[in-house]
Amino acid sequence: MMIKLKLEKLVPIHVNILGYILIFIGFYNLKKLFIEIYYLPISLICIIIGMFLSTAKTGIIIDKVNNKFKICIFFIGFEIGYWKPLNRFRKISILTKNIGLKAYSKGQRSTTFTNKVFEIYMLTENHRERIILKRYKDKDKATVFAQDIAHQLQMELNVYSPS
Repeated sequence: MMIKLKLEKLVPIHVNILGYILIFIGFYNLKKLFIEIYYLPISLICIIIGMFLSTAKTGIIIDKVNNKFKICIFFIGFEIGYWKPLNRFRKISILTKNIGLKAYSKGQRSTTFTNKVFEIYMLTENHRERIILKRYKDKDKATVFAQDIAHQLQMELNVYSPS
């Protein structure tokens, strides 16, 4: 049983937009391929880098059958990462986190915007080591996911309390 969980985009939105611009430049240079052949490597490099910047996501793959997991980058069907043993992780927990954004006006007055998110983690026995599985804005959805993944992985749903 393989569980693939995609968490979030690898790069921020402005770098994501740069990726789309590079894709456009790459395809634009492919039109010039009929004039000069040296446009081909430039075009391919721009397209590949642009596709990586615009589509890459971070996440985790859990293989319960072989008792291992892989924190990886998902990119156009590829999964880049290394396998690690799963046997140290025994518990699932939900942690609440405030994610903030600070914005400045022309007069350098700051305004802070905060959002509460609920993150589901896989924990070791003593809760010292944790790996994020998923992030939700809604507590009910986070609870349902945590119960479901704990059942699938045959782990205990627990309250976070490091010792």
